[in-house]
Amino acid sequence: MTLNYRPGVVGVVINKNKLVLVGERSDAPGQWQFPQGGLKEGESETDGIKREMREEIGTDDFKILKVSSDLTTYLFPNKLSYPEDKVPYDGQAHRWFLLELNGDYTDESGNYTPPTKDIDDEFINFKWVVPDEVYQGIVSWKKESYKKGLCLLGFNVKD
Repeated sequence: MTLNYRPGVVGVVINKNKLVLVGERSDAPGQWQFPQGGLKEGESETDGIKREMREEIGTDDFKILKVSSDLTTYLFPNKLSYPEDKVPYDGQAHRWFLLELNGDYTDESGNYTPPTKDIDDEFINFKWVVPDEVYQGIVSWKKESYKKGLCLLGFNVKD
């Protein structure tokens, strides 16, 4: 059986304190993840990560520090579907990007503040965490993909 994966990208933003940026999903409060998304028809991975970052965290002003050599994959749970897609996908296959913002978008409390309010409503909050903390808030069916993606970017992560 051949699986049909939706191609996409994941952005791991790291700050000067070696913390990574995660967003709390608006459709599932309490669940946190990296900015990520599917590629549009004919879009390159580099253009896709710039678009996703603009849409989800409000900026594409960053440096690409590293790009994963391999893709990570995960399968969608049976109840999850993407009606806007004409092709039914079994899951997603992501290229991972390690990014560093060119500006400082951190408020006095140390929280990330998007530089523009013109962003998608995918996330309701952002926070900086140590890489191992990402697993505490990610949905279970993405955990192995996240572990592999972080390892591909050079992080030594524990479950």
